Amino acid sequence: MVLATSSDASIRDGNRAVDLANEAVWLSHGKDPKYLQTLAAAWAESGRPSEAEETARRALRAAELLHNRTLVNALRDEIAL
Repeated sequence: MVLATSSDASIRDGNRAVDLANEAVWLSHGKDPKYLQTLAAAWAESGRPSEAEETARRALRAAELLHNRTLVNALRDEIAL
């Protein structure tokens, strides 16, 4: 998440963030909403807004399945539903 969202531009690296987040999503079988949220942020940092939005929606669905209200509300705010 730091590579995708740091306020310090010298730390941000969207492509590396995508690689690492994709690996985390794969290892969690796409079921961990926080990894999906990280991947969405990485896609956004990489200039891929459509992938970012689609992945954020996947994160929202995963959070809903886990009944994680806090994360559901945060994700809804992020994707402006």
